[in-house]
Amino acid sequence: MVIQLSDDQQTFLESQAQQRGYSNIAEYLLALAQADALVLALGDDLIDEDGVDHSDDLRQAWHDVATGNTRPVSELWDALDDDDDES
Repeated sequence: MVIQLSDDQQTFLESQAQQRGYSNIAEYLLALAQADALVLALGDDLIDEDGVDHSDDLRQAWHDVATGNTRPVSELWDALDDDDDES
């Protein structure tokens, strides 16, 4: 697929991709499309009982996974164990 972009559009997208940890525009656009599709698929399931919409939270989580900004689940368990020890 080829997308025609003006120089300004390309510069903008390159900047956005880089700021968000993507190595190129194609990876960034694909991640945006995947996150958007997921948010659409989940729809009202992203709104909690208090009416808070968590769509942006899901987009951020998707971005973190796509860019490798993750931590091992063992760190979560360690943090929970530390919280239990303090109680």
